Amino acid sequence: MPRGGHYLGSFQTGIRVKSENPLEEVWSRVGLHGNGDILRREFVPPPGQSSEPYVRYAGVRMRQAVEFRDSARQATLLTAPLSLYYSFLNLTRACISLKRDVLRSGRHGLTFRESGDLLDSAAVLTGGTFTEYLQAAGYSCRSGTVVSLHEALSRIIEIRNDYADIWSRLSCCPY
Repeated sequence: MPRGGHYLGSFQTGIRVKSENPLEEVWSRVGLHGNGDILRREFVPPPGQSSEPYVRYAGVRMRQAVEFRDSARQATLLTAPLSLYYSFLNLTRACISLKRDVLRSGRHGLTFRESGDLLDSAAVLTGGTFTEYLQAAGYSCRSGTVVSLHEALSRIIEIRNDYADIWSRLSCCPY
């Protein structure tokens, strides 16, 4: 246990905006960036290149992310996860293009590995958007790396205690 006790509350640092509906506020801002005007002011292109191709690419991806999310909100539990997946795939591609100067990512970079137990099912990194995201975030990863749903859940600090209580496994998050 840390000197200060258990970790409780938000782990966010920096400026926080209070909102009655924070998730909607975030998606509203993503939508604002999708029109391109804000991106043109904020994005610094690679030396000697125009920002316009990056702004167009990222803007389209952000608008698609918002529309896929909106469609997921109207869908049933059966189909909503697919729309949410494409929403985050497009948002990830937009962010990578602005951070790593990448204009195209043809593959999502994950292969599903089925298991008899849903939580032991896994994603295998195969090179593509999600591998590029991990590299942009400063993580080294190789094609062929396997991440099970259990492994992913065990690394979410906000559900650390629930994870241990529900699945009787230790969380990978520190006390």
